[in-house]
Amino acid sequence: MKWLRILLGLVAVVVVGTIADWQHQGWLVRHAVSTLHGRYTVGMRLELALADIQLKYPEHTQYSPDDCTKFATSVPTYRPLGGPCIFGIMRTGATWWGFESAVMFKLLFDPNGELRNVVTDPVYTFL
Repeated sequence: MKWLRILLGLVAVVVVGTIADWQHQGWLVRHAVSTLHGRYTVGMRLELALADIQLKYPEHTQYSPDDCTKFATSVPTYRPLGGPCIFGIMRTGATWWGFESAVMFKLLFDPNGELRNVVTDPVYTFL
């Protein structure tokens, strides 16, 4: 019976740890979304945003106004604003059991190169 109590204790620790780890991933994603919206504010110039993104988020791509409009029907959709856009991903972490989280972001600029919208989408993957 002693081994059964030990086994049940281990199972309980694993279950509680897994739930806590999953909750932590959710907090990391919410924090990343908040950080992106705070760092890239409406009216920011393309040059400043791009310089910062190149330092902070290596997984990004800048698109021309034409490409930005062309990709607007992709999933998830967005409304292009006539200017260039920057797409990127901010990886937030992973659990011990293979659950990964990140935030996909889109910075949408007007034709004058001013930031007009920040779109963020949580991304969750398993293995």
